[in-house]
Amino acid sequence: MAISFLNNGVFSGNLSLTGNLDVNLGEVQMTDGYSIQWGGNAILNHSGTATTIGDNTSSSILTLSGGNATFAGSITATLGTFSSTTDQILNLNSTDNGAVYTAFKRNGSRIGYVGYGGSGATLNINNELDGIVLIQNTNGFFKLNTNGSATFSGAGTFAGISTA
Repeated sequence: MAISFLNNGVFSGNLSLTGNLDVNLGEVQMTDGYSIQWGGNAILNHSGTATTIGDNTSSSILTLSGGNATFAGSITATLGTFSSTTDQILNLNSTDNGAVYTAFKRNGSRIGYVGYGGSGATLNINNELDGIVLIQNTNGFFKLNTNGSATFSGAGTFAGISTA
């Protein structure tokens, strides 16, 4: 059985469909605060100021508001590219006044990190494997060897270095 409307149609209560709902002209309009649900979870919701997109475990995996996107959970990517005309392109902000660092993982296990441990002022470059730390450019390098000794190449000026 088909129901056709030439003008506006208003329903009160629930409308159950078996099959597809095809909108060929216009849009589906909803009142703010209501959601499109899948299995009882709010997959899409707009509050009037923010739009949240969820999945079957949460109704707020992604929130879009004021031109900003907030993700809940992890972001997995094959390749990520950040592009901007602004010089400072990426901010990593730890809001607990504790450590802030970027960890490097291989197959789920941390193998090194760069950042500040605790609330201190020391920038750490840490290799958590039994390997060297190498900083280099086309004119030379600085290498911290696995036995703790250091190797330099290229010209350099060293002040206040003790070899004791």
